[in-house]
Amino acid sequence: MTEKAVLVFACIAGLSTAGRLHAAGLESLAAGAGRDFARSLAADKPLSIAPAALAQRRQAVMAAADEFKRLAAAFAKGTAPKKEELAGWRAGRIFDQSFPDDPGSVLLAGADKLVALVLYAGPTFYENLDADLAAGVAIFIKDDEKNWTAPQFGPAGAAFERILPEYEKGFSRYEARKAADNTLLLKHVWRSELGGSVSGGTEYAFFTKNVTP
Repeated sequence: MTEKAVLVFACIAGLSTAGRLHAAGLESLAAGAGRDFARSLAADKPLSIAPAALAQRRQAVMAAADEFKRLAAAFAKGTAPKKEELAGWRAGRIFDQSFPDDPGSVLLAGADKLVALVLYAGPTFYENLDADLAAGVAIFIKDDEKNWTAPQFGPAGAAFERILPEYEKGFSRYEARKAADNTLLLKHVWRSELGGSVSGGTEYAFFTKNVTP
């Protein structure tokens, strides 16, 4: 792996915060104390935002909430993808129920064993993988593969989950489905209890690009 990939790999690992765990040991930047703290700072000075900008922000939040609802509705009507349709790497965008206006980037990798990586560092992070970054991501996937259950294919979707470490109480469950237009969708329901702090939520994702190295 090149020096660039090592640096990027280290940066991704260093972004973890004390909060809920995502795949490959990555923790969502938008989750838990980290994102809540950033939101609270923004709320401390609401008068510093121009009225026009505030109105635009509200419109963006409403549009994002509608997008979350649209994805939830499409997922509810979805059908199970075939195993071969999940092979390789798929990059997309993921929306958290609590903060739908702050979409993250998601990567779904595998076939026999599915691994989902979520990173709230911009919605296009995994869509823009170059060869060096892909090499670092491949290490994450390989190292964490043992912590994922094999997908169970049912009439509605392919369900799988990440086995959480012993010190964390909770669960991280995923299900992949196909929308009516064959877009691949993913639902993530999670609950985490770390250090006496309990958090949880629901996320929906859609995939836009095949980024198989």
